[in-house]
This record gives sequence, C-alpha cells and structure tokens, in this order.
Amino acid sequence: MSLTKSVGDSAMKVLFVGGGAVAGLYGWRMQLAGILTGVVCRSNYPKVRDSGYRIESKRWGNDVFRPDRVFSSIEEAARDGHSYDYVVVSTKALPGLTSPADTIEPLIKTNDTSIVIMQNGIGVEDPFVSRFVNNPIISTVSFVDVKQPEHGFISHGVNSNLIIGLCTGPESKVAADLAASALDKLNTAWGKADVPCIKAEDIQSYRWHKVVWNASFNPMSVISGGCTKNTMVAHPYFRKLILDVMEEVWDAAGKVCGRSFPPSGVFESAKAMFDHTVNAPTDVHPSMLLDYINNRPMEHEVILKNTISKAKACGASVPRLETIYGHILMLEQQKQKNNASVNGK
Repeated sequence: MSLTKSVGDSAMKVLFVGGGAVAGLYGWRMQLAGILTGVVCRSNYPKVRDSGYRIESKRWGNDVFRPDRVFSSIEEAARDGHSYDYVVVSTKALPGLTSPADTIEPLIKTNDTSIVIMQNGIGVEDPFVSRFVNNPIISTVSFVDVKQPEHGFISHGVNSNLIIGLCTGPESKVAADLAASALDKLNTAWGKADVPCIKAEDIQSYRWHKVVWNASFNPMSVISGGCTKNTMVAHPYFRKLILDVMEEVWDAAGKVCGRSFPPSGVFESAKAMFDHTVNAPTDVHPSMLLDYINNRPMEHEVILKNTISKAKACGASVPRLETIYGHILMLEQQKQKNNASVNGK
C-alpha cells in the first residue's frame, strides 16, 4: 500500500513486522514523533488498511493511528522497494513453527538496517544474531499494558516502559561505533515519541527478570484450567506454587547473568515481584492462556524450553519449571488432537 501522507526523505523509517497491539501502540507514538512508520499485518490487515488503529490510552489519550504504509505480508513489503532504518520484529516468538530470521530476510536490503527484537522470552535474538552478522541487532524488553480486543482497536493502560540493548555474536561484523550509534538514535526516537526508554549494558538481565513472571503466571494459568491471576493467587496451594516457580527462575537468572542480576530499576526479589502482582488492583488474563483458549500457538519454547536449557547449562536446577513445561506440552498435544477429532481430521 502506498503512503497515506507525505513524509520527508530525511525522516527516519521504521517497519513493524507484526501488526498487533504492540506495533499499533508504538507505531503510533513513532509517527507522532515525525518518523515514517510502516506495519506488516496479518488477520487485521483489511481493517488497518481501511481505517487504521483506533487507540484508547490512559497514558496518552485517544487517537486514530493510520500507518504511513500498511502491508498484508512481508513479501508485499519487500516488493515496495523501500529500505528501513529499523525493522521491528513484534510478532509472537514461535521458532518451532517458523524461522524468524528467514521470515524477515527479504526486508533486510542493506547493512544500514538495524533489527529490533521486541518479543518475549529467552534466546529470541539468537537466530537474528547468527543470520544478520552485518546488521546491528537491538533487543527490546517491554513492560506495557496493551491489548487488541478486536481488529484495529487498541486498549492501553498506563504502563509503557522499554529497555533496549545491543546483541552481538562471535561472527558479528558490525563496527562497535556503528552499532552504538544505531542504539542511540533509537533511544532518541523513543524519547521524541514520549515513550520511557533506557539503554542497558546487559539487556539479557532484563529479559531474565521479565521471564520470572512469564514462566510462572503464564503457563500456570493454562495448567490451572483457565484461571486468571486473582483466582490463582486466592488458592493457597497455587499461590505457593507460583511463588516457588518464580524463586526457582530467579535463582537460575542469577547463575546465568551473574552480578548483573537483578538489574537496576526493577524488583529486587521474586517475592517483591509476586507481591506487586498479587496487590495490583486489576485482574490479569495471561497471554498464554488466551492463546490456549483461542487455539493459537503458545510461546512455550522461548518462555519455558529456552529458559530451562540456558539455566541448566549454567548449573541451575529448575525441576518445577521442567514439570510445568511437560504439562504444557501435553495439554497442547491433547488439545490439538481434540480439535482434529472435532474437525474430522
């Protein structure tokens, strides 16, 4: 789709791959900062193409965001002929189903394009670091309360904090000063967009901090039979089990990250994180539960499997997490079997 408004050639150009709530919210903020913003959508493409995103934000107010470019696929975006300063990967991380690096390869046309990974989980950057050795790779950890309850409608609360940091591998050929410049420019862009953002020397410590929550509340909501946060913590056994899992992952994070964990500006213990979640006034429907209910793939590989693998590689014992992972795999397998039976396959 062609531009919906005129943007100067000198403007920074950003393409979000994945047109969900995160892309809609942050794409909106970037466009308001004068940045040319494109979005690759899937199921919500017709709605976003025709009407844009209707946004209700308790932090920033209400608005309608019409991306400068809207594409129905990566192939269409690649054919458009434009290159981007930043390609932001904001899809769900499902490496067991698709190769994320292969998916975006048609979009990476020059070494000047930085790849921004805005996904949950551990090890999500690895495929990109090994594939795109000539491009800066920027990992992003987001703490944001946002959802897309229907196509083209985004509901955002107050929370919106980003932590960004560089990721490099042994085969990286990107000059350190160029990578640092790409990170600085992105940080400046978020500032102009009024999005709180900090640069981190060790971005992985923040990833591990976030996975303490994701590896506990997310899968436990599925194992519980579909319970939300409030219901789970009201049950004394489940309440203790969730905290035990959080502390297990917390201890593993300390062994993986060393002295950089916990990072600055976040919860100083698993118990503090747990208490904050319990005392929060709003209930939570974890994303893994919503995916399970709606027959969508769950992000268990990057949230559970990779966490287990990296923890054990550093000598950490995570028996509770391994048990949870096994339960999730069996529940997913059984649901797929039941769905196939219903559909006559």
